[in-house]
Amino acid sequence: MRGLLLVGTYTEEMPHVLGRANGVVLAEYDGTIGAARTTPLRNPSWLTASPDGERVYAVVEAGGGDAGEVAVLSVVDGALLLDQRVSSAGREPAHLALDPTGRFLLVANYDDGRVAVLPLRPDGRVDSPVHVVQHRGASAHPVRQTGPHPHQIVPDARTGNILVTDLGIDAIISYSLDASGVLAERGRVSLPAGSGPRHMVLHPDGERAIVANELASTVAVLSRAGETFVVESITSTVPAGHARPNHASAVAVTSDGGTVYVSNRGHDSIAVFSWDDGALRPIQFEPTRGRTPRDFTLAPDESLLHVGNQDSDSIVTFTRSADGRLHYRDEVSVRTPVCLVIVPSR
Repeated sequence: MRGLLLVGTYTEEMPHVLGRANGVVLAEYDGTIGAARTTPLRNPSWLTASPDGERVYAVVEAGGGDAGEVAVLSVVDGALLLDQRVSSAGREPAHLALDPTGRFLLVANYDDGRVAVLPLRPDGRVDSPVHVVQHRGASAHPVRQTGPHPHQIVPDARTGNILVTDLGIDAIISYSLDASGVLAERGRVSLPAGSGPRHMVLHPDGERAIVANELASTVAVLSRAGETFVVESITSTVPAGHARPNHASAVAVTSDGGTVYVSNRGHDSIAVFSWDDGALRPIQFEPTRGRTPRDFTLAPDESLLHVGNQDSDSIVTFTRSADGRLHYRDEVSVRTPVCLVIVPSR
């Protein structure tokens, strides 16, 4: 289980975070988090790695109305080298992902509701966007949903489509992506008003998706309906009676499909659910021993779960028991960790 751990961070103060980091962190990883190096970059709040682990793509989430960017970095001798910065074709990019063919990098620009398609060169660098889709609409929340806010890009291997969660309009939109990089809407599913769909994962059964709704602090199970989905069930991510502010963030499902995890910012916990043919049953709300657990990741063998506490500068590691419950193991100090990506050795 040797490899590298990439950590996305915030480097400056923004309305939702007091960034204290200096850039992208790269640490040695073998189940424990070892020696780390930092590559300076402004607000690299989301990262993804190429399949061979040799390239890392980062959003540059500039605030204050500045244009967003995408950064391309190379992994060389255990360090990250900045190769390229290009426009994200929007403001405050929140997420990016590679399409399954390896021809394009897709970017969700949160602030102005734009989804951009950037061609990939053979060497892993990117060209300027070839297509940009502008989301439109609004929903119930008077502050967070006055316009569209795409938050995540999820390639759907089953259909070949690209799924985009939009927190601002309470929708998940399914797009086809043609060989020239043009997106075309194929359908959408709407969540209840005020849900704020943030992140989603596809269940290993191939028939369902699981969505973390940030604003409502719920997790939705969706069932396939052609090229889109329908809502099957909605479950709270916090215990009954919890009345203080909370925002759900990351979501993951184990490879056997038996356990679902959702992080809670405010309650500062990982909600653990057992899965029974689409039904979610809460079995644990494990404190993350820190503040604002924005992101987490499972170890490659799923024996561990690592969570980044954004506002207390820590990455906390839990072991997993056979039923999916979490047990605190240890923690390390990392400034403002908001995205965790493990790149296994090859």
